Amino acid sequence: MKWILGIIDTILAAILVYILLSPKIQASKVVNATVLFEEGLGSLPLYVAEEMGYFDSLKVNVKLEKVFHPGEEVDKLLKGTAQVAVGMNWIDFIYKSALRPQALKAVYSMESTIESPYTALFLVKGRRRVYLPKKINYRRFFRKYRRIGCLKRAKEERLMKYILTQLGVDTRDLNFTEIDPANLDTVIAKRTVDLILAYEPYRSYLLKQPGKVVLIEDAFFEKNIYSPYPAALGFTSIVNLKLTKKGVVRVKNALDMAINYIRKNPEEAMKILDRRLGLPEDLVFELPKIEKYEEIEFAIYKKLVEYLKNAEIILVQIDPEVYRLTRQDLQ
Repeated sequence: MKWILGIIDTILAAILVYILLSPKIQASKVVNATVLFEEGLGSLPLYVAEEMGYFDSLKVNVKLEKVFHPGEEVDKLLKGTAQVAVGMNWIDFIYKSALRPQALKAVYSMESTIESPYTALFLVKGRRRVYLPKKINYRRFFRKYRRIGCLKRAKEERLMKYILTQLGVDTRDLNFTEIDPANLDTVIAKRTVDLILAYEPYRSYLLKQPGKVVLIEDAFFEKNIYSPYPAALGFTSIVNLKLTKKGVVRVKNALDMAINYIRKNPEEAMKILDRRLGLPEDLVFELPKIEKYEEIEFAIYKKLVEYLKNAEIILVQIDPEVYRLTRQDLQ
């Protein structure tokens, strides 16, 4: 009888040890996660997390997939074929998520202001000298300059038409061209467009090219939509928080660590960005404000939703609070 009790005690002791060590064992296991990213400033936390080794330190094996068609990341996250997406434009995000906004949650957000702008409108110089008044009459200005280049964002053409209509411009004959940032210098050299709507870091890059372009209006979106302007975000989905929570949480934690690094070391973070985007290493500018999930003030995003609704980019009313990620979601 004693030997039976001894065996039972041994089994119970083994179970107790397993229960005590299980969290440590699980934490030490490497988990996999697919992260989608759009090339640009909005993906800076991802670039920093990768370069600083934060994913490795948190034992998450990240598979990175570049997005070539803005908006496809929403579809993939809703299906659970990717766990986190970063660098997406807020306007494209709201448009793509309009049918199921409650199914997606923001992991971080970038915001810009008129004082620290993310966007700017430039005129490409021709052979003749350009004389511009201090205050531009946009109605007259766009009678002469009709070809507008937008740096590869899905809804910029429709948004630009709405902004210009509000400024009194007849937009019926405007010609919009999508520009890949990698071809920016070629587009300027060949003068295939008259105007370029640029966002950071290409705004700052063009500001250093006074011989090639002229700044027409800085903070173009910030002034004509509103400030602070939600520029880009990282997000996940409810599906992933249920099925692959460990991977989502570890990626989120790595991005949080990267945001902390960016706040403390903005110049070093910009060097990482310049390397990733193939920009001059001495390109320095003020980074947009980056907020972690618990810091995002969604109340100010209601203005953006209302603006998009007036512009008929979205047709339904959305309360941005549905995008809020909570601690309960992560537990």
